[in-house]
Amino acid sequence: KGVDEPYRLLTSRAEYRLILRNDNAHLRLTKYGHSFRLIDADFYQKVERLRETIETELGRLSSLTLKPSEQLNTLLQGKGTPPIQNTVKMVDLLRRHQVDYLDLKTFDPNPITDPAVIEQIRIESQYHSYIERAFKEIRKIEELEDFAIPHTLRYRDVPNMATEAKQKMERIKPASIGHAMRIPGINPTDIANLIFYIRSGHTS
Repeated sequence: KGVDEPYRLLTSRAEYRLILRNDNAHLRLTKYGHSFRLIDADFYQKVERLRETIETELGRLSSLTLKPSEQLNTLLQGKGTPPIQNTVKMVDLLRRHQVDYLDLKTFDPNPITDPAVIEQIRIESQYHSYIERAFKEIRKIEELEDFAIPHTLRYRDVPNMATEAKQKMERIKPASIGHAMRIPGINPTDIANLIFYIRSGHTS
C-alpha cells in the first residue's frame, strides 16, 4: 500500500491498531526479519520461544478453573470487582481490568514468572473482546476483497465517510473493495461505511 502522507503517525489512522501494537511488534515481525537474514538465528529462536510460551500460557489459563472461596472473593472485592458465585476460568477473571495476573498467583498451581509473558497475558486478556472484534473485521474485509464497486457511485453521498476518503475515491474510482482498501489514507471505518451504503442498494 503506497503512502503519500504520514498517516501512520496518527494511531487512529493505522489499520487494526489493536493488533498492530508496539508491544507485540517483535512477536509479529521477527520471523520476517529472519527470513530476509536481517535477524540472527539466536534472537529469532528466543522470540519464537517467547511467542510459544505466551500461546501455551493463554491456553492453560483458558482451561484452569477456580472455585468460589472466601479468600478469592475477598481478593476480588478488595480489587473493586464482584465476587464469583460459580466456578470460572482463570482467564475470565484476568479479563476484569481490576485483576492482575500476579493477584491470582496464590490460586494458580503453576504460575509463570517471566515479566514479558505476564505483560502479554495481561494485554491479551484485558483487551480480548476488542482484539477478537478486530480479527473478525479483518476476516470480514478479506472476504469482501473482490466485492465490486459500481463505477457510477457518487462517493460524496456516502454518509459517515471522511471527506478526505470521499475525495480520494472520487478521484481514483476503485473497482473493488480490495482496491479501495489499498488507497493511502483510507481507514477501515471508511470501507465499512462504503460497503453498507452499496449493500443498501445505492449504485449511483
